[in-house]
Amino acid sequence: MRALLLAQGGQVGLGHLARSTALAQALQMRGAKVEARVLDFERRIEVDGLPWRPDDGRQDEPADVVIIDSYEISTGRLEALDAGQRFWMHSPKAPAGSDDPFLELDRAPGDDSEARCHGIGCACLRRAYWPGPAPREPAAELGSILVTVGGSDAGGPVGDLAAMVRDAAPAAAVTMIRGPRSSSATPDGVAVADAPDGLHDLLAHADLVVTAAGQTMLEALASGIPTVALVRVENQRAQATLVGRRKAALITDESALADLVAGLSADPAARRRLAEAGPQLVDGLGAHRVADGIVERLAGSPSFSCFGVRLRPATPADRDFLFELRNDPSAYPLYGTPRPVEPAEHEAWLERALASAAHRLLVIEQEGRAVGQLRLDFDQSDSRASERAELSISLGAGARGAGLGRRAIAAGALLAWIREGAGPIRAEIHPDNPGSLRAFGAVGFEPAGTTPGGFEELVLQRRGFGWSGELG
Repeated sequence: MRALLLAQGGQVGLGHLARSTALAQALQMRGAKVEARVLDFERRIEVDGLPWRPDDGRQDEPADVVIIDSYEISTGRLEALDAGQRFWMHSPKAPAGSDDPFLELDRAPGDDSEARCHGIGCACLRRAYWPGPAPREPAAELGSILVTVGGSDAGGPVGDLAAMVRDAAPAAAVTMIRGPRSSSATPDGVAVADAPDGLHDLLAHADLVVTAAGQTMLEALASGIPTVALVRVENQRAQATLVGRRKAALITDESALADLVAGLSADPAARRRLAEAGPQLVDGLGAHRVADGIVERLAGSPSFSCFGVRLRPATPADRDFLFELRNDPSAYPLYGTPRPVEPAEHEAWLERALASAAHRLLVIEQEGRAVGQLRLDFDQSDSRASERAELSISLGAGARGAGLGRRAIAAGALLAWIREGAGPIRAEIHPDNPGSLRAFGAVGFEPAGTTPGGFEELVLQRRGFGWSGELG
């Protein structure tokens, strides 16, 4: 698949380029060849290692899909696109009668839309946010506050806001982010960071964030940092309303900002509630949900493709293939039930597995050929069932030993996170199966003890996963 991305530029670090880069990298993990062009910018730039070239109205090669992240793209540029399918990252100022699907990432769930991906769960955040928030306890005392209004701080309001915050929380250290075009002066007693490449590390060390309700608000929520957000432009209002309604951030205006910050300074319990709610609403994996939706739409069938393998739901038509796989004499001695099964027993198991809400039974395909199965089993004991998942895999004898196993395991873990909302993923491996132990270890699974049945228990956290796309 070839993908062309057109994103609004003009000011390095703005949300258009940040989220389009995240989507491009998620597509690359699915094997896409990406061409990235920046609109309204005259030089080549690089965001998170992805090169963006100024758009000159031409394409290197025809694209299977074009993704547009701009509110102001000319009709002539649209007509010049050579692509099979176009997507918009939000409701565009597009020509009347355009029937291109909108991803509409800045709209709340429930709004009328035919898009496969829309709403806050598909917020595309940079790769630094994919592993999820670093474990930390919310500070009992409000020690540091980060103030930013985004890269478009051309009028200089960030200094005024930082001064308000400094006065409202005099015991805290206040740092303001000055955008690349900012003319804002630095107030006394306020530190400044000028046009940083990204805010991930700064957010990770903040106890509170005061920000505009755009991309930085989403990054703060995904980081698990208590957040106060102001609607600076109208296209931020829909997501700010949703975030406020879900109590993941406090939405306010300048007139109430000082009182709100002062109140949070004295209320660690309120800050803790915000810190917990943010990652539940914005988990950092939206770029993968959007990439998943685009790839599935182009494929025209329900499946999940990543790392060079395809996972598709098993059907009754897979009975014979799965039966042979289960009774492979080189494999079944390593199962929990170390014996071959009879056809009737297998057929009854398959019927139960396909009907159960607690299981996802998937066929692993490579180059259109079934080569194995992958199962995700979910704990159904309480309302947070999907957070606890177990992954197991079996490959046909001819598919082993070439790295396919670790790529299928990685694809299964990613599917569990972005489609099922899973938390840590566990696996049980027979101690006499060193190949599986190596494959799971290459993906990031770590030892977690031994089960009562004598199997090795492994656990994968999002922070241990190979988000660069390199496995092992």
